[in-house]
Amino acid sequence: RSTLSSSSAASDVYKRQSNDLAYSQSKRNISDTTQTVDIELALAEKVETLLIEQSLYLKANLKVADIARELEVSEYRVSRILKNNLNARNFNQYVNQLRVTHAKNLLSDPDKKKWPVLVVGLESGFASVGPFTRTFKLLTGYTPNQYRTNIDKMN
Repeated sequence: RSTLSSSSAASDVYKRQSNDLAYSQSKRNISDTTQTVDIELALAEKVETLLIEQSLYLKANLKVADIARELEVSEYRVSRILKNNLNARNFNQYVNQLRVTHAKNLLSDPDKKKWPVLVVGLESGFASVGPFTRTFKLLTGYTPNQYRTNIDKMN
């Protein structure tokens, strides 16, 4: 009997230690995950700051490698941040969305009414008029000229 009860007591101690270890590892995993999320959010803010506040999206031929180099992280991390934290399919889609928004502001500005579409595209970060017009139409449903005409009609 005493062997059985000491064996049962040893088994209880082992189970308690196993549970304590599992709980400790679980807490550490949660802490690691929280820390990773915090790092990713901070990196997302840096990406947004570079692209939006510092207007890097207006730089023609901007590549994900340029942002990665600036932040001293891998291109993969920048791409993952854009996808997971900034709701972008990819880098080009995110940058082009910012550029088209900028172009819409320029096309709507009465002081820039005389600007040719090419100039608006170049000022918005596109390298040439073809990709600008294609992207603009894809994202708005209108060519830049059609958009400008519709804005003029509404005013």
